[in-house]
Amino acid sequence: MINPIITTERLELKPIKFEDAEELFKITSNKTTTRYMLYAGTENIQETIDFISDCQKDWNRWYEDNNKQNVALNFSIFIKNTTKPIGTIEIDILEDPTTAEMGWMIHNDFQNKGYGSEAAFAILDFAKTLGIKSIVAHCDKRNIPSFSLMKKIGMKLVSDDGDRIYQKTGEVAKEICCKIEL
Repeated sequence: MINPIITTERLELKPIKFEDAEELFKITSNKTTTRYMLYAGTENIQETIDFISDCQKDWNRWYEDNNKQNVALNFSIFIKNTTKPIGTIEIDILEDPTTAEMGWMIHNDFQNKGYGSEAAFAILDFAKTLGIKSIVAHCDKRNIPSFSLMKKIGMKLVSDDGDRIYQKTGEVAKEICCKIEL
């Protein structure tokens, strides 16, 4: 399987791999980092390994089965010349392969340094090479940094009155949806 490595000025985005499980668990189990993540918030390393397994299956479907829809392409975010991921970013190709959803998670120790927007711009460029024409992103309405990142990369507000339900807690919160046309 050939996996793309996307490089930016300061970062490398690499498909999520099992060898990063321990470091990814440190990110996904951090309550501050995952407070507003709809599906994140792992309780044990096995949940992280299961997530990585799902990611690998999607990458395999993408390459081996040539499936270009209903697939999530997840990347670990690394600062160049380092070996520990600082977060993740994904692009979920939807049923219509010209549309996608994007999401990200940056460990709180690395937030407010521009890494999120740098990774997001790189994913937008990658999406264009895949023939994707529009991308949406969602966040909890209380997650001001995530909404700010959406605006910074050129996304426009579609809705700020949606609802989201957190699977692990049952909490209901308001959700923002933004979109960008490529």
